[in-house]
Amino acid sequence: MRLAIVGCGAVGSAIARLAIAKKAAEEIVCLDRDTERARGYLAFDEARDVPVEQADALNPEELAGKLRGFDLVVNALPTFARVGRREVPLNPLVMRAALRAGAGYIDLACYGGKRTRAEQLALAREFADAALPAVINFGASPGLSNVLVREACEDLDIVERVRVVSVEDQRGSAFVIPWSREEMLLSAAPVLAYRNGRFVWIEPFGESTVLELPEPIGTLRCYAILNDEAFTIPHFVRLKNFLYYAGGS
Repeated sequence: MRLAIVGCGAVGSAIARLAIAKKAAEEIVCLDRDTERARGYLAFDEARDVPVEQADALNPEELAGKLRGFDLVVNALPTFARVGRREVPLNPLVMRAALRAGAGYIDLACYGGKRTRAEQLALAREFADAALPAVINFGASPGLSNVLVREACEDLDIVERVRVVSVEDQRGSAFVIPWSREEMLLSAAPVLAYRNGRFVWIEPFGESTVLELPEPIGTLRCYAILNDEAFTIPHFVRLKNFLYYAGGS
C-alpha cells in the first residue's frame, strides 16, 4: 500500500511513526505546506528516508495531482484555515483531492462550525459511487466513542439519553499544547446539544455533571463542551438526547 499523510506537524509525524513501526505501508510520503518544518517533526531515525513534498490543501487541484497513485490519504491537518477573516474548512478540500486521485481517505475530526452535521458527510455519496472508502473523525474521541455508542444502542428500541464523557490528565513539568491550538479554542465555543429530537446550542461550560470514576480519578465534575460526536451520533443513532462532557486537567 502507498500511504500519503497530508499535514506533517505533531500529529501527522506521529501517524508516520506509527505507520513505520507497524509496517502499515510499503511506501509513506508526507505532504505539508512547510516542508522544512515538517522535516523537523520527522527528525527520528526511522523516518530519515520518508519523503516530504510541498502541498497546500487550499489548492485541491494541485494536491490531487500529488496524491495520484496513492491507495490511502490520511488527513492530519487542522479542520480549518484562516484566510483573511474567513475560516475555510479543510476536510472537504482534501476529500475532493483524494476523490480526484482515486484514493481512500481518513481524517481525525470535523470542523462543524454552525452546522449540525459533520461537513464530510456531504461527500459520502461521491465516495460510495467511486467505490472508495472514507472514514471520518477517526480517533479515540471522536472515533472509538462513536463506535461504543453505536454498539451500546444497537439492540435498543428506545434510547432516552447518551452522554459521552472525556477525562484527561495533561499535567506536566511544562506547558504543552496537546493538539492544534485553534481546535483547542473551540472547547470554549457554544455547545451543540441534541434535546428531545432537536439540535440546540447552549452556553459552553453552562452544564455540568459529577461522576464517580475509578481511582486515581475519583469524584470529578465534568462540563458540557463542543466536540465532534455531536455532529454525527444523533444522525445515525436513534436517540432523544445527546450531550458531550469533558473533565480533568
